Amino acid sequence: MDATPNSGKGIDAPPPPEAYTHAPDLLREIHQVLAPGAERAWLLRRKALMDRRALDDPGPVPVAAAAETAEQLVLHDRRHLDLAAGPHHPDTITLAWPTQMSHAHDRHLSQPATSDKEPQNMGGKQKTLAILAGAALAAGLAGPAFGATTAHSPALRTAATGAGMSVVEWNRELVTILSDPKAQPSTVQPTRSFALLQAAEYDAVVSITRAGHAYVFSVTAPRGARADAAADQAAHDVLVALYPARRAGLNQRLSSQLSAISGGPGKQAGIGVGAEVARRLITLRSNDGSSAKPPRFRPGDKAGDYRPTPPNFPTPVFTDWGSVKPFVLADGRQFRPAPPPAVSSAAYATALNEVKSLGSKTSTTRTPDQTAAAKFWAAAPVWNVWNQITQNLVTSQNANLEKAVKVFARLDLSLADTAIAMYDAKYVYHVWRPVTAIRLGGTHYNPSIVGDPSWTPLLPTAPDPSYPGAHGALSQAAATTLAGLYGARHHFAVTSKGVTRTFTGFQDAATEAWLSRIWSGQHTSLDNHAGQQLGTQVADFVAGRL
Repeated sequence: MDATPNSGKGIDAPPPPEAYTHAPDLLREIHQVLAPGAERAWLLRRKALMDRRALDDPGPVPVAAAAETAEQLVLHDRRHLDLAAGPHHPDTITLAWPTQMSHAHDRHLSQPATSDKEPQNMGGKQKTLAILAGAALAAGLAGPAFGATTAHSPALRTAATGAGMSVVEWNRELVTILSDPKAQPSTVQPTRSFALLQAAEYDAVVSITRAGHAYVFSVTAPRGARADAAADQAAHDVLVALYPARRAGLNQRLSSQLSAISGGPGKQAGIGVGAEVARRLITLRSNDGSSAKPPRFRPGDKAGDYRPTPPNFPTPVFTDWGSVKPFVLADGRQFRPAPPPAVSSAAYATALNEVKSLGSKTSTTRTPDQTAAAKFWAAAPVWNVWNQITQNLVTSQNANLEKAVKVFARLDLSLADTAIAMYDAKYVYHVWRPVTAIRLGGTHYNPSIVGDPSWTPLLPTAPDPSYPGAHGALSQAAATTLAGLYGARHHFAVTSKGVTRTFTGFQDAATEAWLSRIWSGQHTSLDNHAGQQLGTQVADFVAGRL
């Protein structure tokens, strides 16, 4: 018999159009097969087939085959948490065999390590194997092969994690609080608050999911504790401790967040975990030096010495912040940059003359886009901008709770420690700002610099020494962190004060951020390069320990 390919003629099978009438969406299938999670997609399809077979014939052999595939799928997800999907974390699957299948071969799926106080075997002989609806639920499958009765089996014991949107909302809450300049003492650097918030949420979640190493505390959590409730409670308690005047509004937000979580002992257990983590963290950081009264700043009078800047000559800020205990680093000096070139050097003259040309308020060499970028990156605190970028990332990627707390914890711990290290260096080297150097150029401290007593930067100068640059350090720390989590090339947009700028990668944004400080007359390239190096070192160090 002649058989015609692609037509069905001469073949005892339905023609292709009929055969694929009820097939899954083609583009979706192609994506699954070609995506980095191709192995997982294959396991999911194999699991579905084995489950259907076991449902049709619940004998020992089909059930054992389904169980073996379930084990392979859960173990795969534990090895590749970035590819896992579904409402439950693979570490939380503890399904016992359905009673009607108890005659199947015993197979044990090892659980992740738990606290010494947590029972390793609930009930002594519980068989922890994800099968049928349990494996489907963990993997994110849904379909007629998995009945609701099995999905709600009392054998299912999970630490439900929830979505990461609540983490974004608490982060936004802190940004809103800090928009009030009276929210906290002006001597306290805001990155500390972000670090405390995100570290508390992270440790609260990890205490329950055991999905990673804790930042500081791993609190014993009862089985079934809700990680989302823990994160919400931890965030609330940290912010109330930092901003007690905001208690009413924070209580309202907590009530709203917790109302979305079904009641029961798991919810209450999660709340207890979050409260305990927050209490411990706040206690730990209560003597970190952040509340110490800064010493009075004494400006220098030699060439290169920092002094307050025109037009208002404000008192320098965060003069003792470099002495605050870091969150992850050993101390603020750990990655202190090398001393800058002398202000009498050719390197300094080249860098300053660049600022003199591009950073002047009346510059004719700065482009309109450079002017726009300079104003954009100065419109809001740079740590706010990077937290906003991260909010958008977590939201657009539909990150789960564990991913969200990890991303924000790495970001804000890196920013907080970069700020400490940056201020350590600033007040060790005491380098004057470009506006001072240009206006005093006529004192002949450098023969390659021509002074201009009336030179004015595009934007008012920040009240602290020039070296290293804050935007360079903080933006590089943020970009390094996010690139490590999402990849270097990631197109995104960010809006600040009604202005939107787009970037093709995190490094593109960081580079523009530090260049903007040259275009606004704030920093030299020497400041920025030192800041970039510092931010990279701190972010890499934090990533290696979280």
